[in-house]
Amino acid sequence: MNYLRKKKKPIIVITPTKNEEWIIDAFLKVTLLFADHIIIADQQSSDRTVEICQGYDRVTVIKNDGHAYDEAYIQVLLLSTARNMFPGVKVVFALDADEVLSANSINSAEWEIITSSAPGTVFYFEKPELYMQTGKTIRYHDRFYPLAFVDDDVQVHHPSLVHSIRIPISANSIKRHIPDIKFLHVAYLRPAV
Repeated sequence: MNYLRKKKKPIIVITPTKNEEWIIDAFLKVTLLFADHIIIADQQSSDRTVEICQGYDRVTVIKNDGHAYDEAYIQVLLLSTARNMFPGVKVVFALDADEVLSANSINSAEWEIITSSAPGTVFYFEKPELYMQTGKTIRYHDRFYPLAFVDDDVQVHHPSLVHSIRIPISANSIKRHIPDIKFLHVAYLRPAV
């Protein structure tokens, strides 16, 4: 059940994974509070990542058969899958498995902005880093990341191999900063491997 918004445009989350067993269950539980569907592109995980994902009804796992790390390939694969599964206007969030919605974002009025914006609109969010424990946070108040956009299957994505922007952005894109909704980057909480 989606607790965060009235029904408008579907919200689809696209996420690459490889050996994310440590966080994937928490990511899916939190993300399904606002997402209508999550598409996971798994790159040959050797842990239980895929098995955990398959336990959720609104999660689709596709294979990323690439052996090398290639953000461009993964992003195009995920976006084209989202467009094939959910044609037409939708909101697409491109999140990593270690980026989870902060609890204080749950009732944000900014969901209305996101779901009512025009196709091509890009949304920028702050990603505070939880550092070593949940009580310590690194904040980048002046750094917002483009993690979502309103897609109508028209925008062309030109990703790069590494450190790629995850979603299509053009010179004509409407850019909206969303200061109240945060995605916590929890990578520094990962147990030692």
